[in-house]
Amino acid sequence: MRRFLINIIAVTLPCLLICFILLELVFRFVIPASQLPDTVWCESGGIPHFDTKGKTDGIFTAGRFAQLRAQWHINNDGWISETDYSDTRLPGRRLIAIIGDSYIEALAVGVNKNVSAVLGRLLGSQVDVYSFGYAGSPLSQYLQMSRYVARKYKPDIFVINVVHNDLQKALRSWHHSRTLCSSKDSMVCWKRESRFPTFRIR
Repeated sequence: MRRFLINIIAVTLPCLLICFILLELVFRFVIPASQLPDTVWCESGGIPHFDTKGKTDGIFTAGRFAQLRAQWHINNDGWISETDYSDTRLPGRRLIAIIGDSYIEALAVGVNKNVSAVLGRLLGSQVDVYSFGYAGSPLSQYLQMSRYVARKYKPDIFVINVVHNDLQKALRSWHHSRTLCSSKDSMVCWKRESRFPTFRIR
């Protein structure tokens, strides 16, 4: 009996180890698991942004076989961007700041294909385009973000991206209390959830 158990263990453990190694290789290279950046709280700005001390590069995937794949990069100021941000500018160089939620964050688009990257290439070397996007941000959060951006970077132009659900997210009476439907006759409804608490604006 003892020899039988030893034989079972000698066969089972190597097989399990091989299976785990194969699964690791599959989900790392063939069907990569989706990776998400860590979020931290910016005390000075009163806003959430991404952690610059943790993992700063990764891949977002979606679909049964990870058909959608997008690379993301966290820059030096904690935002998804292919370039680092600087609070000092060369004379004559203009700065555009784009503020918004997941449309500007563009985690599923790719760091070199989001609106700030494309606009920056179109405008050329005399204009910098900085994006400040965080998924789930309500209108009140845009105000906090714009104050932070104005104080730190002093942009020449602000672009605030407002979409259809931003007003709903800003209404305190709907905060964790009502079910929102996409249309009057829609059978698909969802509870609005926030990634961070409601903020008080001073």
